[in-house]
Amino acid sequence: MKTSNTRKIRAYSLLAHGKVDKISDFAYRVWSQTEEGKHYIVIREGLEWKCECPDFVLNHVVCKHIHAVEQYRLNEQALSVSEKEGENLCEIEETVLVCKFCGSQNIVKRGFRNTERGKVQRFFCKDCKRFFVVDEGFEKTKATPETVTVALDLYFKGISMRAIVDHLKQFYNVEISHVAIYKWIRKYVKMLKAYADQLVPRVSGIWHSDEMTLNIKDLDNHESLRWAWNVIDNESRFWLASQITEKRDC
Repeated sequence: MKTSNTRKIRAYSLLAHGKVDKISDFAYRVWSQTEEGKHYIVIREGLEWKCECPDFVLNHVVCKHIHAVEQYRLNEQALSVSEKEGENLCEIEETVLVCKFCGSQNIVKRGFRNTERGKVQRFFCKDCKRFFVVDEGFEKTKATPETVTVALDLYFKGISMRAIVDHLKQFYNVEISHVAIYKWIRKYVKMLKAYADQLVPRVSGIWHSDEMTLNIKDLDNHESLRWAWNVIDNESRFWLASQITEKRDC
């Protein structure tokens, strides 16, 4: 029997290829990955989702189609929140394109550069008379941006690196090692952190706080309790603060 992680990977692939259609709030059509024109209906009965596919009917498990629908609904909810908050949830400066060599803004588009990832827009600086392309974070990466982002997305959803390797081979015909994926994780986590540190969240006047009990062992294997506190904003859902305390009432 396929593992739960395998079903989730298949579900993410279904979403990535646009194979989930919403019929109503309680019914979805999920198209087959292997049979052209075939689809399965996923419906909600009470508190449970049910699918007509053999995996659900015969094995009585949450199939890839149900996983895809659940993720589709989460994405839909996130988009709805984003639209309500507006496009400016964070106050950041607009990026201005400048020459990578002299910093001048006196630049124009001048053809394309052919790379392993396809055509890339090339620019010409009228001040220093040099050509350059904009580094979008993938300049020295042989894999396409789509491959890298799929790998990172799956990793942060809890999928193992070796399972990601198998997924890229099966659905994207991309052969990559788990070592390369590990290097991508190290590289892009640093880039994302640098970007996230520049964001200034626009928060509401209502914050929510919640605590979680931690069982801590010291070097002598003695156990003691600690409390982890997290604070998020009510509207934007930004994670504002986190702290661990020795007592629950302090």
